[in-house]
Amino acid sequence: MRKCEHLSDLHLHKGGDSLEQIVRTAKKSGRKIISVVDKENIDHILQIEESCKRHDLFCVRGVEVNAHYQNRTHHFFVYNFRRQKFLKRLFKREAKIKFERAIKVAKKLEKLGWIIDWPLLKISTNILGRSLVVDNIINNPINEDRLLKEDIFKRDDFYRAYLNPGRPAYFVRKVMSASLLIKTAHKAGGLVVWAHPVRTIKENFGKFRLNGEFTDMFIAFKNAGIDGIEVYYPGVTDEQIRFLYNLCHKHGLFVTAGSDSVGGKMNEIPRIVDNFVPDDIRQKGSFYRGMS
Repeated sequence: MRKCEHLSDLHLHKGGDSLEQIVRTAKKSGRKIISVVDKENIDHILQIEESCKRHDLFCVRGVEVNAHYQNRTHHFFVYNFRRQKFLKRLFKREAKIKFERAIKVAKKLEKLGWIIDWPLLKISTNILGRSLVVDNIINNPINEDRLLKEDIFKRDDFYRAYLNPGRPAYFVRKVMSASLLIKTAHKAGGLVVWAHPVRTIKENFGKFRLNGEFTDMFIAFKNAGIDGIEVYYPGVTDEQIRFLYNLCHKHGLFVTAGSDSVGGKMNEIPRIVDNFVPDDIRQKGSFYRGMS
């Protein structure tokens, strides 16, 4: 396995593997500081911290959250939060909305002729989302012939055919605003980092221009109190890294690095550009806010 030159990787997902597996893999790859960020769920924080301690890794407490700005969804991380009750209350509300949408999707897909194993779906307000509905359909042998006929082989294929905007089983999900998320995260004592903005803007607008749509969003998030940006992320160019890095330093924001790795497979983070090293956010006191 190729060693990672970044000591920190604040964007790891457990996926289908155990926490031990991803922590061991991160350790082997050369990471020293990691954050395993579940999606809008902080129930496994203590387990993650204990696993990191066993493997002599510093754990940054974190969670990934979706929030909207001008009807477009963006991803954020909340790090180093202390008062979990504020986030749990917010996530409970979001889980209910997510659950209600998933039920609508499942019923619509059933009307479209897909067979759903409702008992196996294990309906729960804590975990049910569209992805579990899709997995239920794809893994059901009764649907196999139709899946092959429609060239659907994985979850992404199904989303493109049925669940993306404009497709027959698409329902808009009401997502919390970015300003509400940032306000709540700060109440919880946490730091908010804008996740992979280059990728998100490409997905929303088809391309990323350094002084295009990004600027308006950055100003809005900065005014709302954002604390940092995930600058180092797979696929981001050297030019984009320099631009984002300098922007963070100009406004006193954190620069973070994340691979978006899932399970035991580690993605490569872009090399460190011209000694533009990501900041250490293990302690809130390491904030360089206000420095040039």
